[in-house]
Amino acid sequence: MARILIVDDEVTFRSVIATALTQNGHSIIEAEDGRSALAALKGEKVDLVITDVLMPEQDGLEVIMNLRDANNPLPIIAMTGHPGKAELYLRLAKALGAQRVLEKPFRMETLLGAIRELLPGQSR
Repeated sequence: MARILIVDDEVTFRSVIATALTQNGHSIIEAEDGRSALAALKGEKVDLVITDVLMPEQDGLEVIMNLRDANNPLPIIAMTGHPGKAELYLRLAKALGAQRVLEKPFRMETLLGAIRELLPGQSR
């Protein structure tokens, strides 16, 4: 199964995703913002990044830009639940290099489906 970095400043939301992905056989690394995510990526090998778009410190858009500027081909799923502006932020995330975007709240099966698409052969 895949090693997945989950980046979200909402502890409860991050924990729910981590639990569900662990139950589906994935290994999880968690980060509370973009700064800690980029630090984790320097020391850990991951197969996929799932990042919230809007966070304190460094946001998910900066994570995406940093990865793409470094020519890092890691698959990225961006998500946000920003009222009224989610579509705009997700469009921007996709333009910057996220392969999939999800508007919060979403069904866990939707996330699992996106992971299966991005990591064929590594997901149930």
